[in-house]
Amino acid sequence: MIRALAVSELRILVRNKLVCATALLLPLGLGALIASDGTDGSWGDVVAMQFVMVLLFCVYATATTSLAARRRQLVLKRLRSGELSDPQILVGLLAPLLILAALQSVLLITCAVAFGAPLPEHPLVLIPAYVFGSVMAASMALATVAFTASAELAQITVAPFFLAAITSAAWVLSTEVDAVTWLMDLTPGGALADLVRQGWEDGGRLLPPIAGLLVWTGVGYEISKRWLRWEPRG
Repeated sequence: MIRALAVSELRILVRNKLVCATALLLPLGLGALIASDGTDGSWGDVVAMQFVMVLLFCVYATATTSLAARRRQLVLKRLRSGELSDPQILVGLLAPLLILAALQSVLLITCAVAFGAPLPEHPLVLIPAYVFGSVMAASMALATVAFTASAELAQITVAPFFLAAITSAAWVLSTEVDAVTWLMDLTPGGALADLVRQGWEDGGRLLPPIAGLLVWTGVGYEISKRWLRWEPRG
């Protein structure tokens, strides 16, 4: 049932030109633009910003828009009347975006290597970066949907967290790896950027950024648990 729901959601996303562009073309275009500016010694920063862009556009923004639209169309209400539990419904709806984000991340790293980036010295670091980063982005998308009445309004409601993540990522990436503080790792974009960069520049401190991503995942969970509605307000 979850697989069928995920396949159905993927087909709907492909048919929606706006969502498809947000999830696929925009992050790829921005990622290629960022990669083209890479220089020796800064590739960890380049790929880190690519990761942030992919998860923000492909998972966070697209999930918010998609879920708001499904709620408006009463799709979420109908799904809840079926056999699937609430967590299973969310997994089915979000799985295509999470898989797409993983594929995009691999593609963007390949693009960076094509532009001259070295292979990561610690490639396994990228696995928790994707896992914890994508879960955080999905959690914050659910939180944002709680305050998003329609798909059109998602362009506005995603802006605060989006800008906070981009700004905090730039803040961390402007700081040397060994000079990153716990406060920087408590920011959403900063934690993700710090973790990804350590794949190329070993800072020897994986737990602080992972903890930061878990904190924001918890924040998103608590907000969605209290205020997320599965059907439009009357």
